[in-house]
Amino acid sequence: MNNKIRDIVYKKIIPSGQAGRVCIIGGCREYTGAPYYAAVSSLKTGCDLSWVMCSSKATEIKTYTPEIIVLPMLSEDDLKNDEEKSIMKEFDTMLGRLHVLVIGPGLGRNKTLLSLVEKMIKAAREKNVPLVIDGDGLFLVSQNLDIIKGYKRAILTPNPNEFKKLCESVFSEQELKDQDPEDQKQQEKLIRDLCDKLGNVTVVRKGGKDIICSGKSDEHYLTCEVEGSPRRCGGQGDVLAGAMGTFLHWSIQASENDEALDERVAILHGAYGACALARSCGRAAFGKLKRGTTTPDIIEKIPEVFESLYPHQE
Repeated sequence: MNNKIRDIVYKKIIPSGQAGRVCIIGGCREYTGAPYYAAVSSLKTGCDLSWVMCSSKATEIKTYTPEIIVLPMLSEDDLKNDEEKSIMKEFDTMLGRLHVLVIGPGLGRNKTLLSLVEKMIKAAREKNVPLVIDGDGLFLVSQNLDIIKGYKRAILTPNPNEFKKLCESVFSEQELKDQDPEDQKQQEKLIRDLCDKLGNVTVVRKGGKDIICSGKSDEHYLTCEVEGSPRRCGGQGDVLAGAMGTFLHWSIQASENDEALDERVAILHGAYGACALARSCGRAAFGKLKRGTTTPDIIEKIPEVFESLYPHQE
């Protein structure tokens, strides 16, 4: 698998100089760390530029680092029609510059924010911009599955509880009543059926092992059992979301440059690459700092762990 990922990373991307422009949509009055973690992780994984598009009440993200571009253009307050149109017009202009959107880190559940982001997802789909949806972005999807259904350039990254909520939005109570979370065969069938009902979006179910799936066939199903950190400090999901955004762009670029590489399969392999990287960084940080490990320690490990997993070859 690592050889396939190296092919995506190096043979297709680096010569072209198009390593990616990734935008994180998230960050509100209450949560400012999550979008920062995602943006820096995307950048350290290897994208060219990383943005955070956040609430006007999360401007302090600008002070965290000069390496990311922060646009506090979203609102948590009620908007007049012309104010919303102005935000969406600015966003539409931005879309032409971006390769991937990562939606959800630190987004919160403010109704005005969620309404704006729902419109942004629809606008991104119209322009075929790839999406990674995490955190409260998954809450939004669970409330309205149609905004994501059938969009094969989308990756959803639920943890076990978010996966459960997503399944409850897709399946009937009767269909779920006998599900045992510890039954591996049941869970495998459930995620395959979920992806099928969502129209072959890619779902990365995070857990003791990460299950990566975009449909019922074995070709569209992988598991990542790379050892991770036994410490689950807050923010590790944001690291994965950011890395996933960078890998998603690389995967699509690789498939566009190689007719023999199916885009859905490439996205699956890229998602595996991001999972393996995030898990390995967690393990490396824990190996040094043990119970004192925090998310910045994990992010710090990204460059050296990336090179150990996917070494550069001239």
